[in-house]
Amino acid sequence: MILLPSNVRVVSHHYSYTVVDGSFTYQLSPCGNAARTPCGGDNVGACQSWSAGRKLLGQSSMRNVTAHSGHYTIHLGGGAPSTVCNGDNRVVIDVYCNKAAPVPKIVFGSLSSCVYHFMAVANVECM
Repeated sequence: MILLPSNVRVVSHHYSYTVVDGSFTYQLSPCGNAARTPCGGDNVGACQSWSAGRKLLGQSSMRNVTAHSGHYTIHLGGGAPSTVCNGDNRVVIDVYCNKAAPVPKIVFGSLSSCVYHFMAVANVECM
């Protein structure tokens, strides 16, 4: 398990996070499946919702974790197709390691070419 829980519920022994950014709500499960999201299904790694709809951003079965010096990068692929960028939506979560960090909180960073980028600082071991 890379991330520890913040102020959100535990789902199937994996942690889910809710991130609100403006009118969008993101439900993320970096290490498992996000349960009870507006996107439905049991393979949801990341879901975006707003007042008029929802969009699957990444599937938990399409997860890839890469270790770097000082941080981990979690990739979630297999999101809903987009005509805006002519590809599938996907998520990148950069988890920065800091042994003195409190319980992590995931924050939305940016959106570029259908890649939703999130960041967190966590009390985890890194290379």
